[in-house]
Amino acid sequence: MDRARGKVSHTLIGRPESPAGQPPAYETLGPSEDEALRVETLWDEQRATSPESKLNNIQFEFASPRLTWSLRQHEPPRWRATLFVWAENIPRLMRHGFHWSPANVHSGAGSMDLRKLTPLLLLRRCRHMRRYVVNGHGWQGYLCIYAVKESTITDFDLEWIKKDTVQEVVAYNWKREKVYQARPQLGHCFNAVYGQMRLQGWWPWPK
Repeated sequence: MDRARGKVSHTLIGRPESPAGQPPAYETLGPSEDEALRVETLWDEQRATSPESKLNNIQFEFASPRLTWSLRQHEPPRWRATLFVWAENIPRLMRHGFHWSPANVHSGAGSMDLRKLTPLLLLRRCRHMRRYVVNGHGWQGYLCIYAVKESTITDFDLEWIKKDTVQEVVAYNWKREKVYQARPQLGHCFNAVYGQMRLQGWWPWPK
């Protein structure tokens, strides 16, 4: 209590106030070290007992940018891709950032599926597929590339996948409940684990 003015101070313990009119400091947006360790320990404990612990729990969706304007507005992109990830601890991966590059790909462990055009596949424009096996510190998974043209698959360059080609990212807890979603183009974003804490690497939101 500020006895001189008769006002109650609302300063949070361990959370310094930002100057008036200023955004909160970066460190105030995330958890303290102790809070983060408690959250991450809980996720480790739940993984040990969950029947869903072997399922992929993060999914990144990518699509190639349009290179030219087209009258065919509903024409699918030249390629699309999905990165399926199994992460041992999503809160830890959020706090330290999710980073990957072509260096995370296992050379020689991938595969291709090139399909002839049949009446059944007429509605599946991206009928060709290429699969890469990837892993990093605390995570593993596979990257699937889909394309209309066979040459796009056979000549695919992993450098085509950039952060600005991310369309959507979702993540789940060990109960298969959604805890993170980012659709930057639509503005549909939330993080049920760490709120507004800025995320590094390939997490598209918040930055």
